[in-house]
Amino acid sequence: MTLRATIALTSLVLAVGACQPAARNLSDADVTAIRQASATYVRTALAKDADGWLALFTEDAVYMPPNHERLETHQALRDYFAAFPPTTSLVVTPVEIFGREDLAFARGTYSFTIVPEGAAPVTDSGDYVEIWRKGPDGMWRLFRDIYNSERPLNQ
Repeated sequence: MTLRATIALTSLVLAVGACQPAARNLSDADVTAIRQASATYVRTALAKDADGWLALFTEDAVYMPPNHERLETHQALRDYFAAFPPTTSLVVTPVEIFGREDLAFARGTYSFTIVPEGAAPVTDSGDYVEIWRKGPDGMWRLFRDIYNSERPLNQ
């Protein structure tokens, strides 16, 4: 490619990029709303409130827990939630939340203690990544949710 062609192509790319509308970063209110939704996630999980917990997910959400197949329907999420052992503690700590307009990314850490039927309590901790979507109603809901345990598989 000649120098003239390279300059022309670079100019074209810069001009097209300049014509794109500027994306709006998340407002403080959006970040606060996502943090509040995360707190609702904890509250509903501890209360074993399936309806409240499911309301936090978009209709086309994908939930990806460790050592389990991905869940792609609300019924699959409901069944997973119903089968999950009682949770006696759950701490979710968002480390970063950022995004634009109606799409946000959250990364953080979690820890929980569950009590499987007839077994001793089990504590787990790890990391999570979530993608949140803001609906037409202004509510932020989980679109994608994946978490991974720091606990070795043989424990």
